[in-house]
Amino acid sequence: MASLINQAFQNAKNENRPALLTYTVAGDNTKKKSLEILKSISNYADICELGFPHNTPIADGGQIQTSAYRAIKNGIKINDVFSIAKDFKNNKGKLIWPVKQGLVINKYGTRQHPQFPNVTQTFHGVEIATNANAQARAVFNGEILQIQQLKNANKAVMIQHGDYITIYYNLATISVKKGDKVSTKDPIGKVFTHPVTKQTVIKFMVYRNDTEMNPADWVYKM
Repeated sequence: MASLINQAFQNAKNENRPALLTYTVAGDNTKKKSLEILKSISNYADICELGFPHNTPIADGGQIQTSAYRAIKNGIKINDVFSIAKDFKNNKGKLIWPVKQGLVINKYGTRQHPQFPNVTQTFHGVEIATNANAQARAVFNGEILQIQQLKNANKAVMIQHGDYITIYYNLATISVKKGDKVSTKDPIGKVFTHPVTKQTVIKFMVYRNDTEMNPADWVYKM
């Protein structure tokens, strides 16, 4: 642990900037909210400290102690603290696929067109070929942020996970509505099958706020 902390400070020093250390109380105000907070701050912080809530009023400042009281009131236990940290650490690279069975046919990023050497293609997510009538599913717990119906295009569902958003595009039907709470593996709609090519392809994207990310960094063995 000490070596990781030293490395964080050394990285900040090499970049000629101050190191950013953050602190949050585990379980304030719920375990789920703690995980969302950790996800949010981890993209910027060099070191994230997850505090154990306790009821010693003079041990910390007023803000931290109030936070600890809320966590205790909501039933947070020591094992829950370790659970929050473990869930967060294991989240990246462990998400399920947005369909039960599939094959990535177009990866994230920019590359040369296979038929036209002077043309480049940019993919803001991944394209996954799957079976006819396949159901798209939530890759993680979240809330339906928006359902889009683009002109002359198929439907898309956006799910919010804290400050992360996953997008499931090219759906023929939708089985959720805005504001619905979803859990991992919950079906959200049926993937569209092209009537001519007979291909069933879902386009899947991951964003942190308005910054696009490579889904392969988040989904297990993508």
